[in-house]
Amino acid sequence: DLSGSVPSEVGKLTNLVGLYVSDNDLSGSVPSEVGKLTNLVEIDVSWNDLSGSVPSEVGKLTNLVEIDVSDNVLSGSFPSEMGQLTNLVEIDVSDNVLSGSVPSEMWELTNLVEIDVSDNVLSGSVPSEMGKLTNLEKIDVSWNNLSGSVPSTIGQLSRLNYFVVSFNGLSGTIPDEFYHLESLTYFTCTFTSLSGTISDQIGRLSHLEYLSVDGNAFTGTFPSTVGNLTNLRHFDISKNYFSGTIPSELALIKNINRIDARWNNFNGTVPEELCELKELFNLIADCFPTNITGLPAVKCKCCTTCCDTARRGDWEACGYT
Repeated sequence: DLSGSVPSEVGKLTNLVGLYVSDNDLSGSVPSEVGKLTNLVEIDVSWNDLSGSVPSEVGKLTNLVEIDVSDNVLSGSFPSEMGQLTNLVEIDVSDNVLSGSVPSEMWELTNLVEIDVSDNVLSGSVPSEMGKLTNLEKIDVSWNNLSGSVPSTIGQLSRLNYFVVSFNGLSGTIPDEFYHLESLTYFTCTFTSLSGTISDQIGRLSHLEYLSVDGNAFTGTFPSTVGNLTNLRHFDISKNYFSGTIPSELALIKNINRIDARWNNFNGTVPEELCELKELFNLIADCFPTNITGLPAVKCKCCTTCCDTARRGDWEACGYT
């Protein structure tokens, strides 16, 4: 493994096209001399122990297509000069301690296909300008301090298939335009403080394989159009305020593996058709007898785990802390 710091002499390698030093023991800061490597197309310095800020000189690398500085201890804010990287297709700065907001210039990089800024301490809102990045296929902004609402312009990202906003401080509802994302296969907004109802337009997202909206403040009944999501494998709507019955249309999803509906206001009976799904390995609901009536909120013959909103039942499996 390589160790020590990245020497400033790296700036003399002006013909360098790719810089790949991931998964080593490099430490220290990224030298500003990296800005002299104007032929660079790819940088991967992930999985090291690099610290300090991302040098503004990175903005001079106008041929750059991919940059991966993930899994380091980089700090400070995004340099606005990164907005000059008009050829950039992928950026991954996840698992650092970057702060401040993502500069508005970044949302002008219309060639971007993947953005991963997860697991930092970024603040500010998810800007409406995101809608300009119509080539985007992946967005992960989870585990930050983002606030505000999900912008309606999200609906313009017709190629988006991976969208993760979990563990932030967002507010408001899921905009109607979100349900235009018919290429979406993976969506989570776990513990993001969203509220309102889930539109029956969710049935349009027929490519969804993974849906997790747990730990929010969603209300109302869950739409029966969920039965249109025939590619769904993972369905987690736990820790909300959904009411009515668990939709029987889930039984139309023959290859679903997990359904988690615990800690809601559901009542009635879990449809027996769900018990017949051969690929369903986890079915979790509030089927543990309550300490008030002695009856469960939800009757279920085949649940693998029974919980209740008073935090009784299988302590470990229900996730009580």
